[in-house]
Amino acid sequence: MVTENVDLEKILGNGFSHIVLYQTNPNNPQAVQQIIDNANRYLAQIPGVRDFLVAPRYDSGRAVQVYRFDVGMNITFDSEDEMLAYMRHPDHMRFVEFVLNGWRLEDTDKKTVKERKLEFMNNVLNATPKNKRKWAVDTEVPDSERVWADEQVYDFYKSD
Repeated sequence: MVTENVDLEKILGNGFSHIVLYQTNPNNPQAVQQIIDNANRYLAQIPGVRDFLVAPRYDSGRAVQVYRFDVGMNITFDSEDEMLAYMRHPDHMRFVEFVLNGWRLEDTDKKTVKERKLEFMNNVLNATPKNKRKWAVDTEVPDSERVWADEQVYDFYKSD
């Protein structure tokens, strides 16, 4: 586990941090601001959110910086249960719908766009601490199908 050399107690206290990185379509210059505006509109005020930050990537010019994203979002909760409640909240679902509507999902696996969206939404609604990481992988859209935003999700929490 990655946490062997990281003092998560010092970083998170007793919290849980949900980090999402978006890589947007370079042909849509408004995409970065659209994500930021909609994240602030739908996500920041959801009950259980302790801290919320969404911002464009800052280009420091340093070789060690990761450049494969355009917008970063860090949402901190006091517990994983609060994060799961957040995931099911109607405003989070609206934001997810906003992001999903930006993707062009081609019928490479014989699933329609509507079927993909329903599958993703059902998996979010049924997420539990035991299976929440599984659905994030199972519903991932291949890079070849991404047009608008490529989302990467990272969850960090203090294990008991």
